Amino acid sequence: MIGDQVAVLEIGSRAVTLVFKGHKDKSVISKSEVYGGFYDGDFIDNSLPSAIESVFENLRESLKTRDILVGVPEEFTAVALKRVNVNFKEAKPITEKDLDSLAEKGASSYGGREDYEIISASDISYIADGVKYTKAPLGIKAKSLIADISYVFIEKQLTEILSAVAERLKVSFVYTSGILALATFVVPEELRDGGGVFLFDTGFTSSSVALVRGDGIVYQKSFLFGSMSIAEDLVVCMEHLGYSMPDEDAMDLLPKINLNWQPREDEAYPATRSKGAKPTLYPACEINEIARARVEVIAETAKTAIDTCPHGSGVSAEILLTGMGLGKMQGAKEIIQEITGKKTTVLKADGVLQFSDPAKATIAALILMQQKRVSKVGFIKKLINKLFK
Repeated sequence: MIGDQVAVLEIGSRAVTLVFKGHKDKSVISKSEVYGGFYDGDFIDNSLPSAIESVFENLRESLKTRDILVGVPEEFTAVALKRVNVNFKEAKPITEKDLDSLAEKGASSYGGREDYEIISASDISYIADGVKYTKAPLGIKAKSLIADISYVFIEKQLTEILSAVAERLKVSFVYTSGILALATFVVPEELRDGGGVFLFDTGFTSSSVALVRGDGIVYQKSFLFGSMSIAEDLVVCMEHLGYSMPDEDAMDLLPKINLNWQPREDEAYPATRSKGAKPTLYPACEINEIARARVEVIAETAKTAIDTCPHGSGVSAEILLTGMGLGKMQGAKEIIQEITGKKTTVLKADGVLQFSDPAKATIAALILMQQKRVSKVGFIKKLINKLFK
């Protein structure tokens, strides 16, 4: 690993977070900055660069490395699953160079579009002389080799913004998809190497469903529902019930909501706008009813994304739920499981203790990715090394 620190930057739908830790100790330093965010694939305002610069300036004296792994939102990436093949003149042991050549064949572009550039290539499976392998068949003697490779591309408009920021900060950014980091460094390998698993990453303004298989993503779908949707519903619906609920109260209530709880009519949720302030009480029955209705809509949308997955036919893959949106809301997992008909488990990152919270799973995944920076496909290593120069 380069330098004495591991440093990552997560671009979330509500805030940017810079995290770095030493290689030999377990201490972690982080700083977050709220910005305007994005909606439907576009940034709401121009506050992203200044937010990034702010977190770097706040931690400038402690940051010792210039190499930063940046986790970008799925809304600004695209996934392409490509089948590539090569035929040899005669049967020969498969080498890493052969795998590199296969991966490079499909890395040229995303559907011929010039507004995307490649940031990763991940192996899903191989077929050597008609025999299927879920691991790279290095050393296997074969005359033909077929590979299913997952390529992730990023919108150039985002890299142009971030590259200008990196230049001003005198650091080097390399990009990855946040959900790809989760898929390869937090999702258990036994689930990835089986029929696959659906990763449901719920955020503040949007959420994403991805089918994870092998070392990559074979399908990805994002939609405009997140925890902000629940907060907005609370404000609007409670106003109709005669309550004036500020946005701050709605946001404060989100982590307190328990959809497994069946409250009495006289029970309430407390919302505290600031430390030491007297809490405002809101009827728990109504809060739960409003939140449940929106969670059901989110679950139905996720179900549609899963049912329309072109690579999921016959797959009984379970759902791993994570993210700040519904990852911590009690009762959300049960609703998703009921509506989708798939076993649903909350995904936590155990590899980084400070970020084991489902809401921080992506940051943990980025740290693990930056620490290891390894891949089963040599071409990915070359991509990362090239980008880090």
